[in-house]
Amino acid sequence: FAAAKARALAEYHAAPHRPPSSAGQSYPADPQELRAALGAYVEAIADKPCPKLDAIRGLTCPHIDYARGGVVYAQTWTAVRQAAQEAERVILLGTDHLGSDGQITLTRQNYATPWGVFPTDRDVVDAAAAAIGPEAAFDEELHHLGEHSIELALVWLHYIRDGKPCRLTPVLCG
Repeated sequence: FAAAKARALAEYHAAPHRPPSSAGQSYPADPQELRAALGAYVEAIADKPCPKLDAIRGLTCPHIDYARGGVVYAQTWTAVRQAAQEAERVILLGTDHLGSDGQITLTRQNYATPWGVFPTDRDVVDAAAAAIGPEAAFDEELHHLGEHSIELALVWLHYIRDGKPCRLTPVLCG
């Protein structure tokens, strides 16, 4: 088991980024089709009142599939469009459905969406790992590979930012 885990981690770390695991399943893998799909959710709320929240420090967003939660994603991300576009760094906390209770799991790996790669802010990850303890902080790192909670929010962030990435700190919470 230890050898298999070490090989899987080495392969994960050697990759240029974490590939989207839900592309083609929860949302279109093709960038143009994805843009059209998310645009349709935004159009569906065009006649609904939507607050504009310019100065925000945090946001709670669903991580359900887009077919059931697309309108809520559209309302959430449309409300924070300006703040999201101006953000220099984003810390994304996502549910780790397989994680141990109370486990905080970091990764130094970059995350990708169909529009490109968000560079992971390794300085923030390393500072958090030092505070948590590196062994604990990275113990369940392989969960980042298949977990959808960060990915689904990140796709919307990338869409709202018009395809422009910013520094990302992805954190899974068990």
